[in-house]
Amino acid sequence: MRKLVFVLMLLGLVIGGLVAEEKQLTKVELFLSRTGKIVRVNDYSVGRIYTSTEVSARKIESEGEVLYACVIEKKGEYGNATAFIEEEDLDEIISILKILKEQSFEDEGKLHHIENKFITEDGFRIGYYTTKGKIQWFMKLEKYASRSTIWPKLEKIESMLNQAKQKITEIKS
Repeated sequence: MRKLVFVLMLLGLVIGGLVAEEKQLTKVELFLSRTGKIVRVNDYSVGRIYTSTEVSARKIESEGEVLYACVIEKKGEYGNATAFIEEEDLDEIISILKILKEQSFEDEGKLHHIENKFITEDGFRIGYYTTKGKIQWFMKLEKYASRSTIWPKLEKIESMLNQAKQKITEIKS
């Protein structure tokens, strides 16, 4: 009986380990995690979405290569949630946000549940859903973190993303 319980427990651990999804690094995290090379990081504050959520533009340099990104960091009681949005993805998100905004006007007032979102390759999500006819915007900063969703107003999202893009353009010149 002991052997059976032991085997079942061991099998459960093995199956659980196979099923558990391993966190994949974002493009920015991969660039930052280079070993054996000097990596220089410059952060330029853009503003805050909430008191606990800061947006910045980041310039990362390593051996002649340069990467620009928008960083959204939500400080939490048990740790921080951070979205690293590479410059090309930021451009795409800003374009997609305009489309989502147009679609939200069509969905406003509908009483059934609607969710409309965009997800980057790195797992950042932006979109809205309807509750009793009202639109609620959201951003999920990390693909694997349970406490990484924020619900800012659309105007704040647009403002912060556009300011981050503008800051990146400034630091490139």
